[in-house]
Amino acid sequence: MSFYADAANTADKLLKKYGQTAILRVLTPVVYDPTSIVPSSAATTDYPVTVALFDYTWRQGGLSTTANTMIEAGDKEIYMSAVGLTLIPQPENQVIAGGQTWTIKSVKQVNPAGTAVIYTLQGRT
Repeated sequence: MSFYADAANTADKLLKKYGQTAILRVLTPVVYDPTSIVPSSAATTDYPVTVALFDYTWRQGGLSTTANTMIEAGDKEIYMSAVGLTLIPQPENQVIAGGQTWTIKSVKQVNPAGTAVIYTLQGRT
């Protein structure tokens, strides 16, 4: 096992110990077939994940209470384990944890040497 795979497993263990289980919901948009003009159904696929949620501090990223800024009041910084996850979270996917749903606004992948260790997400309700 490589150094970064070990780091990913360590991050996963810490998130399982101090975080919580959650759902990563991937939304598949409606697609129109140009020949039949029939839309496909929108679909969702849920993936079990382990996360830890944190409030942003006022100093991070120019936090503002103004709408449509990079980080808004109420946004959460979400650390998600990469272990066992077969896809990379994308903006507009959702994280459901503790009875609340956050829409992913940005994704940062810690991926040195091609091995995903952890994902840092910006979530907004």
